[in-house]
Amino acid sequence: EIISEIVSEHEHLFDSSLIHNVTLDFVIEGIESVSSFHLDISNGQPVIINESGGPFTLVNPRIAIHEKSVQITWPISVDWSIDDVDEVRIYATAIDHLNQSWGPAEAVVGSGGLLGIENDMEIVGFSVFDGLGRDLLDSRLYGYPLHLHPEQTISVSGSVRFEGIVGPIPPNSAAVGIEISNENQSWSYLAEDVDADGTWSASISLPNIENSTPSSIWEINPRLIRVGPVDVVRSGALDSTVVTTPGSYRVDLESPIVGRLLADISGIQRPLDEDIWSLSRPLIMSLEIFETESLSRELILMTWIESKDDLNLDGVAQPSEYSSKLVILPSNAHQTEIVNLGLLDISQGTDGSLVSVFVTGTDASGRAYLGGGSGGIHADLATFSLAQESPTQIDRNTISLDSVDGTILHSVSHTMSFLIEDLNGYTSIDEIHLWISGIGDETGHLIHRPLLGNLESAEGSKIIPISAEFIPSDASGNSGLATFTFATGEDSPFDWTLSSQVPAITVVEDEATLDLDLLSLADIAWTLDTSTSWNVLEIEDLTAPFGRFYDGRMYAADGDAILCRLQMVHSANGQPLSVPPVGRNVVIDPHFEDVMETTPGVPVNGTVDTEGIVEFVIVLPQTERDTEGILRGRLIGTGTIPWSGFDVDVVVDRTAPTVEFLQTSLAAVQTNRLDSQQVSFSILDLGGVAEEEVEMFWTFRRFGVDIPGTDGSSWIGPASMQGLVYGVSNNVDISTVESNELQDGDQLVVWFEFTDLSGNPIEGIGSELNPRAPLLRVVWFEPVVEPIAISPQPANLNGLVRIDLWIRDEGNQGGNLNLSLLGWETDSSGQKWVEINRTEIQLLPGGSIEVDFEIEAWQEGQMLLIAAIDGDIENATVLPPIQVVDPMADRSLLDAALSGDLTVIGLLIVIFSGLGFMIGLFVLQRNTEAVYWDDEDDIPLPEEEPPSRPKSLWPEPPERFPDEEE
Repeated sequence: EIISEIVSEHEHLFDSSLIHNVTLDFVIEGIESVSSFHLDISNGQPVIINESGGPFTLVNPRIAIHEKSVQITWPISVDWSIDDVDEVRIYATAIDHLNQSWGPAEAVVGSGGLLGIENDMEIVGFSVFDGLGRDLLDSRLYGYPLHLHPEQTISVSGSVRFEGIVGPIPPNSAAVGIEISNENQSWSYLAEDVDADGTWSASISLPNIENSTPSSIWEINPRLIRVGPVDVVRSGALDSTVVTTPGSYRVDLESPIVGRLLADISGIQRPLDEDIWSLSRPLIMSLEIFETESLSRELILMTWIESKDDLNLDGVAQPSEYSSKLVILPSNAHQTEIVNLGLLDISQGTDGSLVSVFVTGTDASGRAYLGGGSGGIHADLATFSLAQESPTQIDRNTISLDSVDGTILHSVSHTMSFLIEDLNGYTSIDEIHLWISGIGDETGHLIHRPLLGNLESAEGSKIIPISAEFIPSDASGNSGLATFTFATGEDSPFDWTLSSQVPAITVVEDEATLDLDLLSLADIAWTLDTSTSWNVLEIEDLTAPFGRFYDGRMYAADGDAILCRLQMVHSANGQPLSVPPVGRNVVIDPHFEDVMETTPGVPVNGTVDTEGIVEFVIVLPQTERDTEGILRGRLIGTGTIPWSGFDVDVVVDRTAPTVEFLQTSLAAVQTNRLDSQQVSFSILDLGGVAEEEVEMFWTFRRFGVDIPGTDGSSWIGPASMQGLVYGVSNNVDISTVESNELQDGDQLVVWFEFTDLSGNPIEGIGSELNPRAPLLRVVWFEPVVEPIAISPQPANLNGLVRIDLWIRDEGNQGGNLNLSLLGWETDSSGQKWVEINRTEIQLLPGGSIEVDFEIEAWQEGQMLLIAAIDGDIENATVLPPIQVVDPMADRSLLDAALSGDLTVIGLLIVIFSGLGFMIGLFVLQRNTEAVYWDDEDDIPLPEEEPPSRPKSLWPEPPERFPDEEE
C-alpha cells in the first residue's frame, strides 16, 4: 500500500509542553461519518488515544517538539473500499493543558484538477513492436498498418499508474491483459507481472486467423484486468486506460509467389526460362512477384553462367558456384508485380553456355518467397542458354491461307501456316508479324512471340487473334510448321470487301527486321465475304394454348409470349461464327397487316453470347383476329461491317379447328368388323395443322355409362393437306372388346384430341365434349360342337368307327371354320393330341350342320378324342371315349370271320390267295413238262451215244405226282 504523510504544526504562546492533545479530522462531502484521529503528546511521544479512521489508517505518527511549537507527521493510508472523491477537507486541532482548543487549521486535498482520493488506474506509455523492430503504432511507416503473418512474435510494453498521477503504485495492485481483435473476433493474452514502478511487458505470438482478408485491420490494445490487490475490498476501482493509438496490423495470409524471370526487349517482357539468348544482345532482367500485402525492401539474385562459374568444369550448377547480387526493391513492388533486376553481365558467356538463375527473399511479414527456386539446373527459377545468332528462314512455297475460293468469311476462323527454321530454336525468334491485309496496314496486323506462344493484335488491328501453334518437325525444335488462326472483326475496313488484300510476313530478331522477301504474297490474296445469316435453334410459345414453330413459321395467338433462340452463322457455309458480336442487344420490329398498328423497334432482353446465340422473349401484339406477320430482328449498333438481321414468320390463329366426317365414315359399325374400321375425315382450320398423326379415342357404353376395359386409343394419319383442308384416312382396330360381350343397345363413341399449330384444341363434332356416336350393330359368329353318336361301341381293334357330330352357330353372323378330330396318342416323343381328320364347314347365320368322321381304332383300351374348331385345342369339345377290344383274344378264327371281323377276314383272304397262287404255279409247271414229253419223239437225236450220267445224279422219282388222282 502507499502511505501519504500529512504534517500539522501547532504553536503555543508560552510553551509547547502545554499542548497535550492533537486531533486530525477528515471531512468528505456526502459521507456522514467523519474520520478522526486523537493523539496524546503530553509525555513527549504521540500516543493514539482515539481513532475512527473509516477508510483511513494512521500508521506510526511522529512528533517534533520545539520551544513553542509541535510538528506532527501523520502517515495516512487509504484503503480500496472508498471510491474516487473529488475533495477531502482535513482539520487539525490542538488542546492545551486547560482543555482549550486551538484551531482548527484547514487543508484541502483535491484542488488544482486532481481528486481528493483516487483509486482508478490507467496504462500509459503503451508500445508494440514486431519481430523486425517495427513500431506497430507508427502510422508514418509505409504500408501502415503493416502486414504480419500468423504466429509471428510481437513485443508489447507499458506502465500502470493511478489515473492522472505520476508515481509508483502499491505492489500487486494491478494485472494487465492484451487484446487482439477486429470487429468480429478477439484474442486475449496475459502480460507479465507489473513491477513496483508500474512497468510491464509481454511477448505474444499472433493468433492463426483463418477467415481474415488482406484488408482486415487487427488492433492490439492493453487492458487492466484487475485494479487493486486481490485480497481487499475494492469499491469502484476501475480501469481508466485510454489508448488513442492502438497497435494495428493486417494479416499476411500467403507467402509471396515468384512468377517468371523475364528479359526486356524494347519494353516487351519475354520469359527467359528455356530461352536461347543471343550473346550480342544485352540482358536486362526483371522478375514477376505476386504479393497481395507488401514485400521487404530487398532480395538476393543468384546467377550461374556455365562458362564463367562452373569452376570444376563438371557441367553441374552447384550452390557454392552461384554469384549473388543484392537487389533493392521499391516500396510499391507488390503493386507493380514486376521487379527490375538490372543488367546481367554475360560478356564471359560462350556459345551454348547454360545460365541458371534463382532468387531468395521475404515479404514484409517475413514469409519466404515461394517458387523462387534454389541451386541446381533442375531446381532453379529459370535456365536458358547463350548462343551466337543464326538466321531464320521461311519456305515461301509452304505459305498457305485457307480462304474459300479466294475469300475470307467474315467472323469465321481462318488459318495461315508455313514452314519455318531457326538453328537457335524456334523460341529464340523475337517476333513474327503477320500482315493479313498487306505490309504496313495496321488494321490487319497480328504479332506472334514464339517464346510466349501467344498471338495478339497490334494496336489498331481489326483482326481477332484466336490461336498460334508450332509443330516441330524433329526433336531439336529448330524447324517445324507454324499455324496461326484468326478471324475478321466487325470493325474491319469495308474496303476489304471491294478489293484483293495481299498478305505479308516479317520476322524480328535481336530487335531487327530480317530480310526474308515475304512482303508480297500475291498467291494467297483474298477479299472479305460479309454475308451472315441466322439459324433458328428454338422458338417456343410460352403462353397457353401453346403454339408451335412448324415448317419455318411460328403459329400462336395474339398476345402470346414467344421465346426465340437464334444463332448467327455465315451464309457461305452455314457454320456458326467464330467471333460473333458478343454483347450486342437485339431489337424486334413486328410487321403485320397494314391495317394494324404496331410498335417498331421493340427492345428485348437479349444479347449475343460468345457462341453467337441470342435468346429473348417477345410478346405478340393484340390483333383481335387471325392474321399473319413478321418479327424482324436486328442488332443495335453495328461496326463498319453490317450484320444481317432475321425474320420470323408468324401466323396469328385464334380459331379452333373442326372436323367433318365423310358420309360413310363411322356412320354405322358392325361388331364383327371392329378390327378394321375405315375412319376418314377432314380438318378445317384457317391457320393450319401439322401434317402428322392425330390421336383417336373411343369407348363402348351401356345405358350411357362407359363399359370398363373397353376404352382405347390409336394414332391415325398423318393429316395431309388437300386444298384448303387437311384429310385423314386410316383403317383402325377398335376391337378393345369381344363381339359376344356386346349387347343390342350398346353404344360406341369416338373422339379426337389434337390442336392446330397455334395450340387451339379441336371443337365441335369429333371432340371429347361432342364425340361421334356411330350406329352399333352387334354381330358375332359363335360355332359350337355337340356329339351325336359313336358306333360301334365297343369297337374292335383295327376296326372302323363312325363319329357323328352336330355343328351350329349360336351367333347371328355365320361363317367358315375348320373342324379337326384329334386323338390322344403315345409314342417315343411322349403323349400328345394328334390330328386324325379335318374338314371345312360353312355355317349360315344361326344355322347348323351334321358332320361325320370315320376312323380306325388303332389302340386297345379306351381311345380319347376331341373336336377342335380352327385348331383351338384349349377350347375343344371332348367326345365320349371309345372302348376298343381285341377280337382275337376270345374267339376262333372262323368265329371271327363269321362275326364280320374285318381283320380276320382280311387275314383269311391273304392266306387263301397265297395258297391259290402256289397251286397255280404248280399246275403251270406240269403242263409245260407234258408238252415236252409229247414232242420228244420228233426231236432229232445225235448219232453218237450220249455220255452216260452217273446214276447217283439222277433224282429219285416222287412217290406221287400232283396231277394224279387219289
